[in-house]
Amino acid sequence: LGSLQPPPPGAGGSFPMAASPSVPAPANRLSYAQIISTSKPQPAIKIGVKPAAFTDHGEPATFFSKEEMSLSLKPLEMAIIARCSYGRCSIPEVMSCLSQRLDLKHDFIVSTLHQRHLLFRFEDKEDFMKVILRRSLYIKGLLFRFFRWEPLFDFEADPTNIPVWIGLPLLLVNFYYEDYLRSIAGNLGHVLHIHDATAALTQTYEALVCVEMDIKNPRPERIWIGCDNDGFWQPVNYHRLPSLCSFCRKLGHSINDCHKKNKKPHADEEEHMRNQIPAAEIVPANKIWKRKNKIPVPPTLDTSNKFHKLASEEEDALPMAHEDVPQEPPQITEVLGVHEEPYIVHVVASTLHGPLHGNKCADEGTIVDSSRWILGRGDSLDFFHDLWMGSSPLRFMLADLDDSPHVSVKEMLQNRSQPAWLLVPHMQKLTSIHLSEDQDTCIWTHSADGLFNTRSAYDILRPRGIQRPALAKIWHRLFLRKASMFCWKVIHRVIPVDSRISDHGVYLPSRCSFCRTGHCEDIDHLFINSDIAAALWHWFSPILHPPNSNNEHFTSWCWRVFQGSNLRSPFGFVALYGMLLITWEIWKERCKQRYDRKFTPIKTIIDQISLQISHAIHQPVFKTAPSDNQLSVLLSLGYKPFVKSIKIKLVRWIPPVNGLCLNVDGASKGNPGLSGGGGCIRDSNGNICLAFAFHYGFGNSLQAEVRALHDGLMLANEFGLSINQIYSDSALLVQSFTNNSSPSWDCARWWRPAYDTLRSLQTSCCHVFREANKVADALASYATSNHVNKTFTTFSSLPLACRGSATLDKTGLPYVQLG
Repeated sequence: LGSLQPPPPGAGGSFPMAASPSVPAPANRLSYAQIISTSKPQPAIKIGVKPAAFTDHGEPATFFSKEEMSLSLKPLEMAIIARCSYGRCSIPEVMSCLSQRLDLKHDFIVSTLHQRHLLFRFEDKEDFMKVILRRSLYIKGLLFRFFRWEPLFDFEADPTNIPVWIGLPLLLVNFYYEDYLRSIAGNLGHVLHIHDATAALTQTYEALVCVEMDIKNPRPERIWIGCDNDGFWQPVNYHRLPSLCSFCRKLGHSINDCHKKNKKPHADEEEHMRNQIPAAEIVPANKIWKRKNKIPVPPTLDTSNKFHKLASEEEDALPMAHEDVPQEPPQITEVLGVHEEPYIVHVVASTLHGPLHGNKCADEGTIVDSSRWILGRGDSLDFFHDLWMGSSPLRFMLADLDDSPHVSVKEMLQNRSQPAWLLVPHMQKLTSIHLSEDQDTCIWTHSADGLFNTRSAYDILRPRGIQRPALAKIWHRLFLRKASMFCWKVIHRVIPVDSRISDHGVYLPSRCSFCRTGHCEDIDHLFINSDIAAALWHWFSPILHPPNSNNEHFTSWCWRVFQGSNLRSPFGFVALYGMLLITWEIWKERCKQRYDRKFTPIKTIIDQISLQISHAIHQPVFKTAPSDNQLSVLLSLGYKPFVKSIKIKLVRWIPPVNGLCLNVDGASKGNPGLSGGGGCIRDSNGNICLAFAFHYGFGNSLQAEVRALHDGLMLANEFGLSINQIYSDSALLVQSFTNNSSPSWDCARWWRPAYDTLRSLQTSCCHVFREANKVADALASYATSNHVNKTFTTFSSLPLACRGSATLDKTGLPYVQLG
């Protein structure tokens, strides 16, 4: 291309000049435009030539129909605009680097479109998706940003209609198919791509779909998935969503960080402005006038939490606007959740007053959104202005009550004749809330204990990508850190082999340091097909099947090993650690031969790897025993692991000496997921006095355990049964009563009443093995699977799945526990 004549201005970019423009091109040499028009002719669109027309003012005009406009847009469906704000290299270099970096398979056409803008036209949809999903790329050290071409593309602003990766966490696996995913995600925008791991069902924690959507529009947080008369709400996550500045209309920063808005005017400009304005009208630059809203501030809580120090208590520093408040407030019945039976949410959130000073970890919005209150006496909480139910304060939920009165929760609940009740519909839903003698406690929602810590604030503020739990295996505490770090680089293809250096525009002569054939050095050849790599993988083949460059890339093979390895088993431990060490030793030997001209025998490298594995495998005690074949392979290589011995225990339910005992248990499918709780009250003979199975909806296992205990105690009190002993297989729950502290802040609304009841009854809660809690476990599973809320007063009324365990407990036969 460098030998071609330069195209006319605007015809396709800047090419190296081969001859003066005044010299005519030879007859046998074609121009760039002629080559493109000959090899890739534009599709013909037959609409007929329009006759000349005029506007109402007599100016020339041409008119096209909507159908004709649609025909003109069809050839540009796979067109991309590249914005190069900081300059660009030549078009051949752009095409070469883009093809190598993104592994494009087919040709594409690049042309200049506007100042610092290029137009890419693709013919292959896969190549088009690779570029548009990348969104930005550095080529020759210059930033290129990619946007879909639109007829009314604004060259002065960033388009807001961009590809966004959305996540559907805990989506039912039966919906992990293309048509279902496109139907669900299509409610948010045009579906561009489904993530490979989602399409292959290799990652089912969260379905990932790329959707083209307008980010300036409101984004729904959930989607209703219905089937006949049933259904559920599916939460929606938005990954790596860029900020949008409403001032300069650019992506990547908010209006608070906008350099154009915060740019100080030049001294000459300030002087010119002062000369244009009368002296009496000049306002000092450092004086900011604002309206003061004198609203009484609720009394400050004296709690042990630290995060309230991050907000000052200035009376005139209230939030400026509430842009995230919906135009039509939801009904209070939806906020309270009538399906939650008689229990009203007692977790409240307080609006912290005042901006943050001296804190760089969190902003005011994050503090407000992440702060909650546990309702106690209710004298420190404002009924309307504090967020004490749902997702926003009552003044936003009920109506636009900007002038709502300031009254505490305690005053409202204790005085049913308070005039402020006239503003609250569905009053009976709120009057069922009961206060306690405990103090209103302020908590931080991103930690289990409710105490603020800097790490949790940093985790919610920093941008996070897609979580890959399998990749965390390489950071095992016994693995060589250098090997783990290098393998992480290999997975992300950031090691400086010759091919990767060439991809970045530095063209060097390439030759593999291990091979005599002079093969070019790339990642696949170096770590799979080179002489030393083939020898090492052959030695390690009894434990790990060696990679094959004909089937997959080396990085894909490494990722498959990460996902398939089980570090609880000695065989999986050795397989993963051996792969890391072999990869690291290959690279070390490559650098040693290339730069130091030194050679290490294969046997020496194998001995070094074996020594590292032997040193690591003798330290842990593995919980999963290897098979006989796996153990023989490990022993043949000189590795003798320590496996936890299996101990057999006989466990049975022990009836109370006198009185009644309560067994409770909770269950959660997916943890968190659909949850339920169950329990039974029995006498000293094992007879069922009362049992229950309640479905709790979405939650974790700890919440289900606490709620089951709370419900068991409330039912015992309702039926007049005196409990002498309580059994639970949750050690964390039992320990919480010993420590007089709730196991988690989101369990406090059920833990507090249960704790008060235990103190009043002087009853203890004991931990038992799961085998001794079979009846309660079966009831919890029954409630979770069947979505039921039932109580049982006799043995014959129990579900069939629970009767067998109840019979064995009554007879005193033991269960066998392997551990």
